[in-house]
Amino acid sequence: MNSVLAELTPIRRSGPRHASIGGRGYLSGALETVTIGRPYHWDGLRRGGDPNHPSWLFQYSLEGRGIFQSDQKESRIEPGQAFCATIPSSHRYHGDPTCPRWTFFWLMINEPYVTRRLLGHPNLHNAPLKLDPGSPLIRSAVVLLLQLVQGKSLDIYQLEEHLFRWMLECQRWADQQRYPIAPKARLLDFARHQTLSHLETKTTGGDLARAFGLDRSSFSHHFRKTTGHTPAAYARSIRLEEAAHLLRNSSRSVKEIAALTGFTSSNQLCKSFRRHFKMSPGSYRTIYQARKPPRWLQRGDDI
Repeated sequence: MNSVLAELTPIRRSGPRHASIGGRGYLSGALETVTIGRPYHWDGLRRGGDPNHPSWLFQYSLEGRGIFQSDQKESRIEPGQAFCATIPSSHRYHGDPTCPRWTFFWLMINEPYVTRRLLGHPNLHNAPLKLDPGSPLIRSAVVLLLQLVQGKSLDIYQLEEHLFRWMLECQRWADQQRYPIAPKARLLDFARHQTLSHLETKTTGGDLARAFGLDRSSFSHHFRKTTGHTPAAYARSIRLEEAAHLLRNSSRSVKEIAALTGFTSSNQLCKSFRRHFKMSPGSYRTIYQARKPPRWLQRGDDI
């Protein structure tokens, strides 16, 4: 934690900074220390704000600790922990009365596009977060805050670029918490193997459930919770990817490819293919073949 604090110490006396972002909203941030003798208590329902256009707060603890309360749950925000809060909403945060000093940095975003994307993740709404100081999320937050406090030398376009990078790191972290990589990868590999092993017969969610050893409802819930996809939708995407492979690498007709990939007809394949790839199988094949090098170059023949 001290490495992050050392990096931010030069801006300790700069106070909160505020910058407009592309004329659509603003970004604020600061490094702060609060003490027992300094009143510090925020109520998310008593600090203004527009519920139709909410702001999003991120606050990361560096030394000491604070308290964050939401949904009748109280969490200590120790060094290496953060909380995020939607403003306005039902939450409170304040210093811990048993801790003499609390040092943290915070970032407040009120930019509709960024805020909407962050609030699309349930675990980024009024929740405590445990974050390693070397994590990409924290590193990008530090860079963003340092950019913000540059004052007259501030490049607003560069600041916006760093804001978007940090937003993506927040979303990446949120997805990894909801869908841990190892269990997710294993389950997707299982579904891919089962689908490709029975490619000519349409693989359903029930087929995958039986192979996995669970009833359909339990497997569907487990699969969606772990991967973010429904079993049937994922199996269909595998069959469509295989159909695309055959379009690229064979001269088979669309009807033949439909039969080989578990679609009941060429019409069904065309409808699913268009929804997935935003073009027809024929257009896909034409575009790909136009991009392919000539056969003599693919074979490495001498000129």
